[in-house]
Amino acid sequence: MRVLSIFRKLVLWIVDHVRLTWMIVVGLILLSLFSATFLRINTNILELLPPDEPTTIAVKRLQEEDGKLGALTIGVKGDVENVHQVLSQLQKEFEASEMVEFAVYEIPEEWQQRLGLLQLTVAELRDLETRLQGGLALGPAASNPLLASQLFALGPLTEKLANSNGVLPTSGDGIYRLIVRPTGSPYDPDFAQPFWEFANQVIDNTDFDAAHVDLVWLGGAYRHAVEDREVIIRDISTTSIVSFLLVLVPVAVAFKDVQALPIG
Repeated sequence: MRVLSIFRKLVLWIVDHVRLTWMIVVGLILLSLFSATFLRINTNILELLPPDEPTTIAVKRLQEEDGKLGALTIGVKGDVENVHQVLSQLQKEFEASEMVEFAVYEIPEEWQQRLGLLQLTVAELRDLETRLQGGLALGPAASNPLLASQLFALGPLTEKLANSNGVLPTSGDGIYRLIVRPTGSPYDPDFAQPFWEFANQVIDNTDFDAAHVDLVWLGGAYRHAVEDREVIIRDISTTSIVSFLLVLVPVAVAFKDVQALPIG
């Protein structure tokens, strides 16, 4: 009963001071909107994980050592010569920006054989080990051209031991990649948003059709961070507007009077 009495007094006061009530309501709305400008959205999912978990600690340590800066990856498809031309142009445009540490798509010759070895399967490595052991067991006889042609004929393995086209190796899908390393963190919206806009501007200014190259995808931590932040902001805005209407409209309909809105 006491609660009803307090509510009754509040309603009577609002009815007697409608203009002042509207001023208070509008002031609270403006204050809420002003306070919302100080909100910051953290897209780093590691901050949501238990801080004492060994996995969380290990991932954060890796981030501190080498993973603070993410990468933007651009995948294209086409003939090797056309791909070289497009990726070279993109590399120059990205590296001309102060927001980019480096951009790379070519493999130095001294790295090609090492990267080829990393692509071998366990079965292929065992085959190489067997051939090497056979060559050592034969000793000087292994230098015989007939034996050497059989013993050291690697066949398809030779294609994996050297990357003749000089670009980052594909995963068998024919997609060539340009790796862009920015100077800032993807979890810093003051950096990630301008960088993502700059990256899209570079892509939009590149005529892929004229070079007969297809842009397959543009991805990485920066894209995910920016898009996640935009989705969160859009969801919060939509939810706030819908909630506001769902509260005020039933009150106005029930009382059939706009003056009842401050009470709601």
